[in-house]
This record gives sequence, C-alpha cells and structure tokens, in this order.
Amino acid sequence: MAVDKSRLRSVLKKLLVVPHGGDLADVMTAPQEMLDFLAMLAGLKPVFLLGRGMDDASWVSGITDLAKSMGLHVERGPHWHGVPSNLPPWIVEVTAKRDGSKQATYISKARAIAQEVTAINTAGGRLAVPVEARLLGYPECCVASHYDALARVDRLYTLLLRRVGGGHEERMRQLVVEDVAMAPETVEELDLARSLTPPKQIAFTSINACAVCATDPKSPARSIGARYRALAEAVDTSFAEQIAMNAGA
Repeated sequence: MAVDKSRLRSVLKKLLVVPHGGDLADVMTAPQEMLDFLAMLAGLKPVFLLGRGMDDASWVSGITDLAKSMGLHVERGPHWHGVPSNLPPWIVEVTAKRDGSKQATYISKARAIAQEVTAINTAGGRLAVPVEARLLGYPECCVASHYDALARVDRLYTLLLRRVGGGHEERMRQLVVEDVAMAPETVEELDLARSLTPPKQIAFTSINACAVCATDPKSPARSIGARYRALAEAVDTSFAEQIAMNAGA
C-alpha cells in the first residue's frame, strides 16, 4: 500500500502539539495514539478509536478538532460491546445508569465505514466480534480473548456482590451504585482474580494480545505490529524510536 509520507509527516507535526494532561501515563500513551491515527490515515485500520485508552479531555478535544479540520468522519457514540454482558440484568441496568454518559469518539476516512459506525452507535454500541475486529484493525482472536477476560471479570464481580451484599438485592444495588471496592476471599473468587492477569500489548499497536499472539512471532497481532512499526519508521525514525522505548521493544 502506497503511503503519502509527506502528508503523514505534516499530520504528525500537528498531533505532536495537541495538548494533554501531561501525567506519565499520557506521555507514554500519546505516541501510540498518534501512530494509530496515522495508521487510520494510511489505510491500515478503518476506524481510529479515541477516548478509551487515553481519555484526557484536552487530548480528545484536540484530536477531534484536527480530524474535523481534515474532513474526516467523526462521531461520538457509546462504548462498543461485541459480547452481551454476563452480569445479571439488574446489574446491567444499574451500571448503565451510572456509566451511561461514557462515550468514545470514532474517526474514519471512508464514508461507508462511517455509516457502519453510525449504525453500530444507533444500536447502542452492539456489534459482532468479527465486525469490531475488522473496524478497529485488530485480530479477531485478540478481540474474542478480551471479551473472555471481561466475562471472568463479570463472574468475579457477581460473586463478590452476592457475598458482600448477603444476597439482598437492595444492598447489592447500593454496592453497585456506590462502586464499593470488594476484595476476593473465597476459593472461586481468588482463582478468578488470579486468572485476570494484564494482557500483553503488542509493540507499536493498541492490541491487547490473546495468549497465542502474545508468544507467536508469526501471529496476526505480531504481523500488524510489524506493519505499524514500518509505518512509524517511514514517517519519522525518532518518533518510531520513542514508541519502541515506551513499549520496551
């Protein structure tokens, strides 16, 4: 795929001056977000997702303004959910009310992709795992693994609520509304908690790798990482070096 290096270098200069909170997490994350934005422009990923990994208000606003000035398709919408929650319906209802204002920004080049984004957001962010993987440019295996981990989180949360809340729905509702911290104690709770190890993020991508992609150098996620690294190096070698350093690559 031909890449307009001159245009991407110009965009990178604009990205580099977009303000953000400036804490260590933002400083470490921002270069990767910039590369993801450039990957969307270069056609390596259909949709750039803004406001999930790095949700600093000034950063989201600055990137949104830049995207609009470039004539890209920009839409605010709910967080996407490729797999229905395993939580009991009443917990889903309570958390939806508590977190209902949380939104992300979806940026794309192609009108057809933007129309898909609009349809998904209109459906409340519900979509199939293969569709989410395709639109975000992630391996389907890694997206499926992400939802498997979320299912275990949901199971652990349900167990904690039932034990701490004594099985009384009103008490459990209060725990959810107040977002009370609860520690695992039973064997099942502890086993689930131990299974929730942080996923490995593939260098030069925002992909949280599944077990296979984390270890296999020829895996789909590793292949995507290689293409993103090549893009970063083609645009600016010092930019690529910064991302590699941040990722420990």
